[in-house]
Amino acid sequence: MKTKLCPIDFVVTLPFVNRKTSPTIKSVATLAGVSPMTASRVISGSATVSPAAAQKVLAAAEQLGYRRNEQARALRPGQSSGLIGIAITNIANAYYADFVLGAESVANEHGRRILLGSSRGEPEREKQLLADFEGRQVEGLILVPTDQAPSPGPLSAPRVLASRTRAGGNESAVLVDDVGGARQVVTGLIDAGCRSVGFVGSTSMFTGRRRHSGYLQALAERGLVARAEHQLLDGNAAQPIEETIAALQALMASPEPPQALFCANNVFTSAALLAIHRNAEQKNAGRAPRMLGGFDALALAELSPVPLLLAEHDGRELGRRSAVKLFEALAPTKPEASEQPSPEAGADEVPVSLKWFGKP
Repeated sequence: MKTKLCPIDFVVTLPFVNRKTSPTIKSVATLAGVSPMTASRVISGSATVSPAAAQKVLAAAEQLGYRRNEQARALRPGQSSGLIGIAITNIANAYYADFVLGAESVANEHGRRILLGSSRGEPEREKQLLADFEGRQVEGLILVPTDQAPSPGPLSAPRVLASRTRAGGNESAVLVDDVGGARQVVTGLIDAGCRSVGFVGSTSMFTGRRRHSGYLQALAERGLVARAEHQLLDGNAAQPIEETIAALQALMASPEPPQALFCANNVFTSAALLAIHRNAEQKNAGRAPRMLGGFDALALAELSPVPLLLAEHDGRELGRRSAVKLFEALAPTKPEASEQPSPEAGADEVPVSLKWFGKP
């Protein structure tokens, strides 16, 4: 019989417990010479027990290695789970490691732990993931939404969207300056002498659409035409990278390839670098662009064979701001829903900074 796997990947690992010998509150009470009720009150932090009795109970608990069952405690009415759910779209993307670390640092400041799950960019998996989070009674959610999934509607836990918003929802959000960052990179490529700039990305994605908009703005501001044959708009960062590499090699081998390429995220930038490398190995299979531009930091950017201009932003800061916004919503003095900003117009935006790798 196949076991159905839960889509949540826990970041908190629990030690092995031998259930046959695990101490109980009754065994603690027996060793301390008090009633189970008294022992329970001490463990739960009640101030109605005498200091002498409390000291005996705590000493007994320490001696036996007793630990309170937090999961069972959270299921009691009126008790909070102490958990914050974080759902991302691609657990294989190193960018999200920084994002989660930023969110976790804020959660720790508030005495909370996190549960991490990946939707893999699949709407149905996201739906299951949110249901699992709800079932575990998380106090709040930080969600990087899939682009095709509709808003899940009301949930019992407050939620904040990170990096993306979606139509039909009114959730609070923290975004990245996608439009401005893309416009600055493309402008930098043009001002460095490239009169034709191609685009590789996915306009089916929220961030891809915004970055494509910045790309078009930069060309228009410099009086250049966005040539359709220079744009690969249906890329998918979740698809096998070989497909993107092949499309880029074909573009570079076309009669009039663009002098520069703007890549909408770090996955596409990596694909462009691999395409350039393979063309060099194959000799005359295609002409490398004079320069590359990209969005997101790239670990091996310094190894680029051509000058590379990146719009970098701090993934950890995106996670931190998202968590701060969530805990503001969890605060007793949180604003009413009608006072919350619309998803995009009032969303907090993490700024980007430009960095050249290699001389243009």
